Amino acid sequence: MTQEEFRNKTRRELMLGLSAVGIAALTGCDGARSWREGSEGRGAAPPIDTGLLDTSWGDSGIEEVSDCELTRNFAEGPFYQDGAPARVDLRTAGELGTDLRMTLVVRSERGCRLVGDAQVDLWHVMQTGLYDLDGKDMHYRCNLQTGFDGQVEITTLRPISYYTETGKLMPSHFHLKVSADGHDTVTTQLRFANDPDDDGEVPDSLLLETTTGSDGVQQTTYVVTLAAR
Repeated sequence: MTQEEFRNKTRRELMLGLSAVGIAALTGCDGARSWREGSEGRGAAPPIDTGLLDTSWGDSGIEEVSDCELTRNFAEGPFYQDGAPARVDLRTAGELGTDLRMTLVVRSERGCRLVGDAQVDLWHVMQTGLYDLDGKDMHYRCNLQTGFDGQVEITTLRPISYYTETGKLMPSHFHLKVSADGHDTVTTQLRFANDPDDDGEVPDSLLLETTTGSDGVQQTTYVVTLAAR
């Protein structure tokens, strides 16, 4: 065998070897594992409700539940503004307060499925006790869309209590409006459990429980359940 014949033979053997490795990777043979085999132990992904499909894949990190309580509507208030920006950090330079990280999870009453592509509109008072109404910067306002896991996460400053023009003390609260295809829009307020300023007007189901993380940031999670139609 000549040197040139030897090089050609070696080249063909190398190409055949690479082809075998590629086939094994695609089929899961010879020690290669398919995606599904490699995903064992991740847990079953909960279904998503888009209003159009019955089931889909969600985030395996979200616990699947079988029963949900519909979120109650409560007064929208006079300070809603359309067209809030899509931002997840609402903190405003120059304002001091308690950092708070809120996770909102949107589910459907239809089997408690996670709702992807839901619109979450949230707004609250500034640390001055006033709402930003000039329409330019839209401080402490956001409009976000849930991901495939049905979630949005917002970082802001915990709203303060404030007095209205009529002298009524309003406890710390968030305004929230959530909508999704195939579901009724819910407009409500979320307040804080054990708030000494709370007047007891909202039901317990609209009260937030908070914890404080190692970074000193308060954390809270709330599940919004929408009525299907």
